[in-house]
Amino acid sequence: MEETLEEAKNLLICAEENDLDNYFMQEAIKEAKLSLNEGGAPIGSILVSEGKIIGRGRNQFIQMNSIIRHAEINCIENGAQKITKLDGESSYHRLFSKATIYATLTPCEMCSGSIIYFRIKRMVIGENRNFPNNRAYEKLFKEAGVKYKVLDNTECFNLFSEYLTNNKEIYSKYSRLGEKKE
Repeated sequence: MEETLEEAKNLLICAEENDLDNYFMQEAIKEAKLSLNEGGAPIGSILVSEGKIIGRGRNQFIQMNSIIRHAEINCIENGAQKITKLDGESSYHRLFSKATIYATLTPCEMCSGSIIYFRIKRMVIGENRNFPNNRAYEKLFKEAGVKYKVLDNTECFNLFSEYLTNNKEIYSKYSRLGEKKE
């Protein structure tokens, strides 16, 4: 009887986590759509700690003509600025260590490295089919102890896939898309 009760509790926890992950991914999708409306690539990110959104970001490398303004980087920076203003400089380490970052697209190496550097414990990825060869995060996260989950969200996939079909040349200018490996 105890095993059955424990199994039921675990199933309930998993169901709640899936509901939360889907809810927060919808918030990341809102950020992706903001980027698209600004003329940028539709990639969005949300940083959640202790059940609250503490950072938001969207891809802005086209809008700002900057190769480093990725959604996850903007999200982490916005989260750190918000926390620092509220609580002082050191508290972002505490909140980040309990945080989950959500992004609509597979993270690049730079964003994966930032997630590891700031000790964010978990990542939820909207989809990883648009860039099937970009799996560097899997090894990096495993070595650093960052847990990750891929939702395979159809809206995330379609949003970026459609954008890429119509804007590959523009997107390639700011990303490593199409870069030849040596």
